[in-house]
Amino acid sequence: MARNPIKVDAKLAFEGVISALEKIVPGVTQQLDEIKLQQMMRLASKVKAVAPHKSGKYSGSIRGAYLSAYPAAVARAQAAKATPTTGARLPTSGSNSVDPTAVGLFAPYIWAWLEFGTVKMTRRPHIYPTYRAWRPLMRRSMTAVVNKAVKKAVADGNTKTASVAASQKVVAA
Repeated sequence: MARNPIKVDAKLAFEGVISALEKIVPGVTQQLDEIKLQQMMRLASKVKAVAPHKSGKYSGSIRGAYLSAYPAAVARAQAAKATPTTGARLPTSGSNSVDPTAVGLFAPYIWAWLEFGTVKMTRRPHIYPTYRAWRPLMRRSMTAVVNKAVKKAVADGNTKTASVAASQKVVAA
C-alpha cells in the first residue's frame, strides 16, 4: 500500500506547523529542540577543526548555541543585514526567526574577513563549506527524531497519531 506524504503549504506559519505536530505527537518539539542544539554544537566543533589556527583564539571562540543566548549578536546581525553596504552576512542566523529555540553558529567579527577574504588577504572558507556538508545530516537527524516519535506514539496506542500515521507518512521538511 503506497503512502502519500503530508503536504504542508509553505505559507503556513511556523507556529501552526509546530502546534499541529505537537497535537499529533505530544512532546516532539522538546526532542527537536534538543537535537537542533546538539547538531549545531557538532557543526561548531567541525568548523573549529578546519578554522584558521594562527593563534587559536579565533577557532576556540566558535560556538553553537540558541539565538536567545546571544541577543546582542543577533541584533548586530539584523542591523548589518539592513545596511546596504554590508556585503557579508553573519553566521548567527541573524534573522527575525519566529522559532524561540532557533540555533546559530557564533564566531568573532573577523569570521567574514577570513571566510570571504579582503583586498589584502586571500579567502579561507571554513564556515559555509562545513555547513553545506553537514546540512543534510542535520536535516536527517531532525527527520529521524520526528519519525521515531510518531512510531513510538503509534506503538503506545495514541489513537490520533495512529490514525494519521496509518493513512499518511509524516515527513519533516
